Amino acid sequence: MNEQDRQALALFRYGLIAEFVQLPAGSRGLYARLRDKANADYVIPGSTRTRIAPETLQVHGGDSL
Repeated sequence: MNEQDRQALALFRYGLIAEFVQLPAGSRGLYARLRDKANADYVIPGSTRTRIAPETLQVHGGDSL
């Protein structure tokens, strides 16, 4: 993976988790937002996958994307 690919993947990951990082502690609707993200199709840089699991965001904070 070259530098441009790594940057594209980093931006993709950030785009997925940015709204969660900025939520105040105890915000309502977190799990619904995770499900909404998981129900969408994505073009994931460097991957043939197009979906993410809500558990991936919840447990890993996007680290395993």
